[in-house]
Amino acid sequence: MARRYVDISVALQAGIKSDPAGGEPKIHYEGHQESIPRMLKHFPGMTKEQLPGQEGWATEQCQISTHNGTHVDAPWHYATTMDGGKKAATIDEMPLEWFHQPGVKLDFRHFGNGYVVSAADIEAELRRIGHTLRPLEIVVVNTAAGARYGCGDVGRQFHRQVGTVELSQVDIEHASDVLDRRDHLAEVNRLPKFARGK
Repeated sequence: MARRYVDISVALQAGIKSDPAGGEPKIHYEGHQESIPRMLKHFPGMTKEQLPGQEGWATEQCQISTHNGTHVDAPWHYATTMDGGKKAATIDEMPLEWFHQPGVKLDFRHFGNGYVVSAADIEAELRRIGHTLRPLEIVVVNTAAGARYGCGDVGRQFHRQVGTVELSQVDIEHASDVLDRRDHLAEVNRLPKFARGK
């Protein structure tokens, strides 16, 4: 079967309530005229009149954290150790092939804010879509939070041993009972819009 990639990421955007207060991304959009003085410093002797159309480059100056936008939380995010005392892996130490695997979407949009998803709920959703988890599959949890992204009212952050979509309005309880069939677990965060289907 041909591999199909589905982009479920969300673009960074300034000026919306996408993160807890003080943690939002800050983006300065530098226009074609505003950038000219800085651009000319790269080319000693050049004047504005010599620039194509007398314009500089449009750029974005960003101040972000590793928790802004769509991202993956490595084990190091949660603690200094893992697997019985081994140093926790940082994101650059995680094998790239883990992130290019088949995915399966669990649709929990019907659960209310604060609902605790159980292992039984996960099993029921897997039965509904007719799927059995296989090693290395990427499990994506779809919640109602996507519709509220940027509104500032998507609820508190939840982090558990297995991890859920951050700001998901759904917590995971004992999900490891189901998900421990997978060889590796990593948390993918901030995924407000999901592809239809599995």
